[in-house]
Amino acid sequence: MLAVCIGLDVHKKYSYAAVVDELGEIKEETRIENTKQSLERFASKYQGAEAVIEATGNYRFIYDILEKYMDVKLAH
Repeated sequence: MLAVCIGLDVHKKYSYAAVVDELGEIKEETRIENTKQSLERFASKYQGAEAVIEATGNYRFIYDILEKYMDVKLAH
């Protein structure tokens, strides 16, 4: 299986995720509700992947959940 990288566009109630493999092909694009349960469900599906999230007002909540499953980088 190819490694993936995930980019998350963080909004107040939802985040939008794009999952790209190492060949640059989009494997999934989805909207995730910014709840602990929804974020954990998504993150566990891609456990061990790299993820990049933007530094918005509510990024910390999302970062704290994702970092349990992924290698999370913060972008500004």
